[in-house]
Amino acid sequence: MTSLIDELKIILHGVWQRRWLAMAVAWALSLIGWLVVAMIPNSYESRARVLVQMNEVVPDASSNPLDQQRRFDQLRQSIASARNLEQVAVTSGMIDRAADDRARAAAAAGLQKSTKIEATPDNIVTLTVALGGGGRSNAQNAALVTRVVETMIAVFRDEQIRGGAANAQQNIRFIDGQMAEIQTKLTAAESARAGFEARNIGRLPGAGSASIRVESARSELSQIDTQLAAAQSGLASATAQLAS
Repeated sequence: MTSLIDELKIILHGVWQRRWLAMAVAWALSLIGWLVVAMIPNSYESRARVLVQMNEVVPDASSNPLDQQRRFDQLRQSIASARNLEQVAVTSGMIDRAADDRARAAAAAGLQKSTKIEATPDNIVTLTVALGGGGRSNAQNAALVTRVVETMIAVFRDEQIRGGAANAQQNIRFIDGQMAEIQTKLTAAESARAGFEARNIGRLPGAGSASIRVESARSELSQIDTQLAAAQSGLASATAQLAS
């Protein structure tokens, strides 16, 4: 035990003799670490939650949660499409409007990596964009990421409006087709009724149109039913008297 304590004292004495060298190495490592941390660009994140209403003029009776999830998957693909992200990059000022196709494609690819899109069953779409570096200052990145999210929402909204107008036109054409089919059936039914009246109007008593004769016949039938009910009541009364 004594020898172990002596060895520990010797080690500590050696470290103390080289304390300045140890401090220099520690400071050098700290400076290198600080430089590495300082070279890492700050990342700024902007998040937005959008309520998407999936209204349909002609609802599908066979719709189910899987269909709704498929619609939201289509929404995510629409938001993160290369064409839309290129427009976002230009409109938000991320790249110059005179940039070539290669620069636009690179900006769109960068936005795709920096963008996270989540959809929930309660029709909420969450957009999250994180940007940093790119030769811009921290203040520029902080302002840019906000503009990117706002522009992304605006582009998505405009595209949905155009898509909604196209769907509305398609639904209107469908309704017009259904109305034309119903009108054709109604015309055929009216023709059949007119033909039936023409063939059987002579069999109805009275004068006037078929509808007037039918109403007259119904009135007479109602009177006959009343008289028959009265006769049945009298018969029942007579039967009761005979039985007594």
